[in-house]
Amino acid sequence: MSNVIVRAEQEVFLATNYWQDSVASKYLTNAIRELDRRAGTRGTRIVLKILYDRGSPKQLYEPHYVVSEKEYTGKNINLPHPSEIPNVDMEVMNFHTPLMGTFHAKYMIADRRVALLQSNNIQDNDNLEMLIHLEGPIVDSLYDMALISWHKTLNPPLPSHKSPAAEGGWRRGSAGEASEAMDRNDHQPRSESSQANGWSEGNGALPESHIENSISQPKLLPEHTADDPHYDDDIAGEVARSQALLAPKPGETHLQAVTRLLNHTVNKDFPGDPNAPACPPGELMAPYLPLPSHTLYPMALVNRAPYGPPTHQSVSTPQNAAWLSALRNAKESVYIVSPTLNASPLVPAIIATCERGVDVHCHVCLGYNDAVRHPPTPL
Repeated sequence: MSNVIVRAEQEVFLATNYWQDSVASKYLTNAIRELDRRAGTRGTRIVLKILYDRGSPKQLYEPHYVVSEKEYTGKNINLPHPSEIPNVDMEVMNFHTPLMGTFHAKYMIADRRVALLQSNNIQDNDNLEMLIHLEGPIVDSLYDMALISWHKTLNPPLPSHKSPAAEGGWRRGSAGEASEAMDRNDHQPRSESSQANGWSEGNGALPESHIENSISQPKLLPEHTADDPHYDDDIAGEVARSQALLAPKPGETHLQAVTRLLNHTVNKDFPGDPNAPACPPGELMAPYLPLPSHTLYPMALVNRAPYGPPTHQSVSTPQNAAWLSALRNAKESVYIVSPTLNASPLVPAIIATCERGVDVHCHVCLGYNDAVRHPPTPL
């Protein structure tokens, strides 16, 4: 997320369920300051919208309210003050529908060209999270959802409102590109990794050999941290730097290196199991997966507005309908990753799918939100 922020050329829309001053948020506030610096060097301005859900008594009267500078620069949020980012026009909104209507979406759109769809809030926790980088027409669907979720007049408006993602989104001209190149050459931080591997966005997938070598034979790339940012100019740089962090230190197994990285905030210094089986060379954890350029394929975005009443009997949930449709129409396999599996219609649908000869793989967190009204039928 921080890399996409600093590479933005005109606008960023960031939506999250919850924002808390933390190590996680510092990655983003650092990036906002770097975005401001780069915009100042180019002589341009950036429009930044941040939408989160932090329940407030104000939302009894107005579910959407624009957050004051005093509130969003306070100790709980700690976003930069406008005086710190003079080249960024930032507007912050708090959205919650009382009582139980949580704004639960988590995504980011840059220049109506790149979208990140993720599971994580902006706070420190020890959850396993996932994120996907999207480009193409699907970004327009996320852009529409952003406008609907914001609900109010944008002040200032998003510059890309006439630049659909289906047409490439907003792109800077050659003069701006020259300015950006000069900016990268004349200032730190810069991308050591992308310059080293010679690969950039648009050139297809990063070779598998490079991914493997970044773990077994890592280049000397400084770690990108909240206290020491190192941004990359393209996806290849992000991949190389991220995978290199999983290289074991002396006397450490690969699994311990993974544990160290995942626990660096909430469970810092929690040791990995030295007696855990070693990972086979071909199965090293390499979670940052670049995909080659490919033709467009169908995607759908389904969502609904937050639902305030504490009962859920009459809620129409398009996401559930999409899941059930996917199960009914699956031909070979279904892979489900979820912290819970407690929706009453889902378990019978999974069983019916298995009975049709389709393989269904479920990765579910035990003990998370298990106190449900209708416990699932055992598989």
